[in-house]
Amino acid sequence: MILHKLHFVLLAGSLLGVGCSAIDPTDATVCTLEARAGITVDVRDSVTNALVGRGSVVVAREGTFAETASDTQISNGPYALVFERAGNYTVTVTQTGYQPWTKAGVVVAKDGCHVTGVAVTARLQK
Repeated sequence: MILHKLHFVLLAGSLLGVGCSAIDPTDATVCTLEARAGITVDVRDSVTNALVGRGSVVVAREGTFAETASDTQISNGPYALVFERAGNYTVTVTQTGYQPWTKAGVVVAKDGCHVTGVAVTARLQK
């Protein structure tokens, strides 16, 4: 029964954004409920620097894990991936009329509450 009460306190605390302070009174950390993107990708033409993200497919891969973001032809981005997931990623971008673009070693760190987002600019070549 005590274990169930502790689990409830942990769950309620995390839902309320209380963070660890509900359990450890010396920890003043207060976490928000938002989910933050680990990686955002801006897709640009390497010559003109114009945004060319509309219609791109962006993939963040770490080992066997892969997350894909593809747009609905509405905007040029930026693309947001790997929400609240720390890791060391390889990011690829494919876009019609451009050569595929890849960047390895995109490291997403995590603090006590959220990931520390990394902004990547993919400069595509024709």
